[in-house]
Amino acid sequence: MEIQSVGIRNFLIIGEVDAILSGRGLTRIAGENLDDTTSSSNGSGKSCILEAVYWCLFGDTLRNIRSADGVVNNTVKKDCSVVVQMADGDTKYQVERYRKHTKKKNNLYLYINGVDSRGKDNRETQEFIESVIGMDKISFANSIIFGQGHSKNLKR
Repeated sequence: MEIQSVGIRNFLIIGEVDAILSGRGLTRIAGENLDDTTSSSNGSGKSCILEAVYWCLFGDTLRNIRSADGVVNNTVKKDCSVVVQMADGDTKYQVERYRKHTKKKNNLYLYINGVDSRGKDNRETQEFIESVIGMDKISFANSIIFGQGHSKNLKR
């Protein structure tokens, strides 16, 4: 399974990001803090991109944000969305998660080869997404998100 692209809107400190990852192999995420020039890349949202992927796929955050609405950008206060496109061979998957969205409300969508493949509710859709990925959120965080030297951050 390869993550091919990530589209982020109004998630945490991110206003809008579109990242095309297909065919790039190992990808370095660099940032520039435009709000505080003394901070270089600190606070520029690099970690938020990984956080957005995790939230989109699992509906949870690595920072344990308590409120479900806590992922919504504090400036805009609505229309939070993350779209992750993945491929496994010839099969294309698209997962979309929304929070306080004007049109999509607080819903979760799954498309397989462009066909709406949601369950009867968000919970059932979430279970199906985890079966497609082949791991739950804890396994994903510990094996995909956290690399060497970050064992103190492992989810339990």
